[in-house]
Amino acid sequence: MLIQMPILFALFSALRNFDYSGDGASFFWLKNLTEPDSTLAMPIIVGFSSYLQSKLSMASQPPASDQAKTMNTVMLYGMPVMMAWMTRTFASGLAIYWSVFNILGFLMQMMINAMVNRSNESLKAAIEADEKRELEEKAEKEERRKQQKEKEKTRAAEKKKSGGGKLAVKRGTQLNQARKRKESDNRGKALDFDDYS
Repeated sequence: MLIQMPILFALFSALRNFDYSGDGASFFWLKNLTEPDSTLAMPIIVGFSSYLQSKLSMASQPPASDQAKTMNTVMLYGMPVMMAWMTRTFASGLAIYWSVFNILGFLMQMMINAMVNRSNESLKAAIEADEKRELEEKAEKEERRKQQKEKEKTRAAEKKKSGGGKLAVKRGTQLNQARKRKESDNRGKALDFDDYS
């Protein structure tokens, strides 16, 4: 709005002061672009095109607070009515400029909204794919951990089973070795009859 204000002032001044005496001063049903539209068609077109552009622009904005919603509603309905009312007394050329500007802005906003929606959909699909992959990886890790626990339990059970027999054999071997050591220690010793009494 602020960027085009100088253009509107310049058009307003040019259309008010310029003398359209020759050809090219008319446009469709408008006989003279420096005079207001007597049929009131241009004010209606300006009001309707302003409403469409405002409606589409506000629909593309994120949800706002209650105060902002009220302000948006006033702007949505009040601004087009005000523009239509002012256009009644403005030159028809200015009303044509304003209508064309609003229609082009409406089309551009539609294209932007379509691109943003497409981008949001692809982003949402990518996020969902990432979440799905993370869940699958988590499930795989959980499954591997369960399998590892099962293997450890199986190994522990097998050790217990085979460990009892091995332990007994090992203990018996240790006792035999201790007995043999004792016997070998006693060999060659002088007999002491006190040991046998």
